[in-house]
Amino acid sequence: MKLDAVFTAEQCREDLVKGKTAVIIDVLRSTTVITTALNNGALWIVPFAKAGEALAFRDEQKQKNPAEILLAGEYRCVKLPGFDLDNSPRLYDRKTVENKIIAMVTTNGTVSIMNARPADSLYILCMLNMEALARRLVQENRDTVFVCSGAIGRFSLEDGICAAVCIDRIHEKTGCGLTDAASLLWEFYRTRRENIQQVLYSVDHSQRLRDWGFGADLAPCFTLDTTPLVPVYESGLIKASL
Repeated sequence: MKLDAVFTAEQCREDLVKGKTAVIIDVLRSTTVITTALNNGALWIVPFAKAGEALAFRDEQKQKNPAEILLAGEYRCVKLPGFDLDNSPRLYDRKTVENKIIAMVTTNGTVSIMNARPADSLYILCMLNMEALARRLVQENRDTVFVCSGAIGRFSLEDGICAAVCIDRIHEKTGCGLTDAASLLWEFYRTRRENIQQVLYSVDHSQRLRDWGFGADLAPCFTLDTTPLVPVYESGLIKASL
């Protein structure tokens, strides 16, 4: 088993993930929202790269599926016109999402998912399901690429830290091999482990969310190990598995 990492959605190429497991990370906030929604009873989530694709899916499914479809999406933290929800995990409570299908479009997270589809297996990681997915990856014992979604082509440290925490837990259990990219993230985390929450709250994206009125989303995104659920992408859908 060898662990690798890419630092932005745009860097996720077919040749880097094909034949491997891909783990999508967008801590602030897409992968946190996906995990939260499924944990609160959403039937499944359908990711899209463009708003028009999600709107077309909803209109098509109205004729086929009795379940209500919610449109969830944002671009640069602003809710997309005509959509039901933005990218705040606080909105995805059980009352809102239980037994619903969610069509999702986000600036970075769903782009990562689209780019990583050639992988043999594709999982969704955030802080909430850290231990559950680390255990799954240890059990499967396959080469794995952590896809840090970043922010419009730039690396986001919170995604790198999330990957590093998972790398640390896997390495502790297996002594697995690491690429240079995975080693870089892991070594940073090991030097800042004792004050990692302080680091997370000080990263650029945390500050942007506070500036734009989403500061209350930080705590739900930075809380570790609250669910045993592992979101799995298969055949165009993200579903919950345990």
